[in-house]
Amino acid sequence: MNLFRGIIPPIFGLDLSPILAFVTLNLLQSSAVSLGAEIPDDLKEKLEMNNNKKKTGMFGIAMKKGKSEMMMLKDV
Repeated sequence: MNLFRGIIPPIFGLDLSPILAFVTLNLLQSSAVSLGAEIPDDLKEKLEMNNNKKKTGMFGIAMKKGKSEMMMLKDV
């Protein structure tokens, strides 16, 4: 908190430095979350290949068929 108190002095006796601290923490948290959400293209392909290998049985076949039909609708 002392770091932010040096940036923003008290105004009329109110210490506004916690607001700046919370805004800074929120920005850091959201940027860290967005960095974790990005998956490189080569890793995406590898994950999709592994997922396709694991899909077996009638449910897996239905999932593959549904994906191919969705891709055809997307192209139209």
